[in-house]
Amino acid sequence: MTDHLDDNKENPFSAPETMLNNGPLIDEDLIEYASRGSRFVAIILDNIVNFAAFCLVWFLVYQVYSAISGQNFDDIFVPKQEPSPLFFTVMFIFMFLVVLSFPVIYVALNGWLMAKHGQTLGKKALGIRMVKTDCTQASFSRLFFLRYLVGMQVLSQVPAYSLIDALFIFREDRRCLHDMMSGTIVIRA
Repeated sequence: MTDHLDDNKENPFSAPETMLNNGPLIDEDLIEYASRGSRFVAIILDNIVNFAAFCLVWFLVYQVYSAISGQNFDDIFVPKQEPSPLFFTVMFIFMFLVVLSFPVIYVALNGWLMAKHGQTLGKKALGIRMVKTDCTQASFSRLFFLRYLVGMQVLSQVPAYSLIDALFIFREDRRCLHDMMSGTIVIRA
């Protein structure tokens, strides 16, 4: 009786074997990166649309505030009497809401496109999209939280970050810092 299996026979109790591929999942020569110009125009379009929506929302908020409080624009910035501490508290809350409204408006305008197609309104207009570096669909959370919120909004508060981030577009793969943080590339759609 033998205690070992014949070398020519496969052991039915052995662990399964896999072929590991440590190389890229796609051929990098097949990737058609979005042009620097199309990325630039797309971000300009996004900023115009986002700013217009932001102004409209806050104009409506101001109209509601004026109707409720009975104050007009001049009364807010040139008060007729010494402002109370409550006034400063209300203004602080108001400014905090202004800052929070930017990402909310961004998601309202671009959320569905980002989740379904990896695009913003500007990128859709220019025929480009964001994908993971292996050219698979990037998740909404990757695009919004890593790429937009952290990579473009939070870190833009660091002096010179936005300039350095933008200059990275001149690399061969045209990836900015926010692209590297989120593991994305921008390609032709």
